[in-house]
Amino acid sequence: MIIFYQFKKYHFNQLSLIKQRAEEDIASFQENFQRTEKQKIRKDTLKRSERVARGFTIENFAPFLQQKYSPTDFRHLGDPVDYIIYNGLTDVHQGVSDEIKEIILLDIKTGQSKLNKAQRKIKDAVDSGKVSFQIYNPDKGEL
Repeated sequence: MIIFYQFKKYHFNQLSLIKQRAEEDIASFQENFQRTEKQKIRKDTLKRSERVARGFTIENFAPFLQQKYSPTDFRHLGDPVDYIIYNGLTDVHQGVSDEIKEIILLDIKTGQSKLNKAQRKIKDAVDSGKVSFQIYNPDKGEL
């Protein structure tokens, strides 16, 4: 019986030592993380945030930054593409012209940004001519 209690006491002491070492290791890791990794993550987060903010700002000012189309011909969609441009719409409204020259789906990209999968599929559909104009009249219940 005495051997059993000594064995139990020994294991209890070993578990206490393991627990103490684990707590010390965790504390050391946390301290190291606070000193090094947290700063790196914070800097990376700030860089990403700045890039996103810059992208949104440029996206909002894009109609005025470019000179190919009238800014008043732009209509903001936001998602999945940023703008639809009715090239010539302003002239039609002002009575200067009777035609829309073209309709453009425009997405604004800055830096290393690329089209996402949905945007690529939309581009592919447009490029292959899978675009149409339809009218829906809910009063008649038909599309």
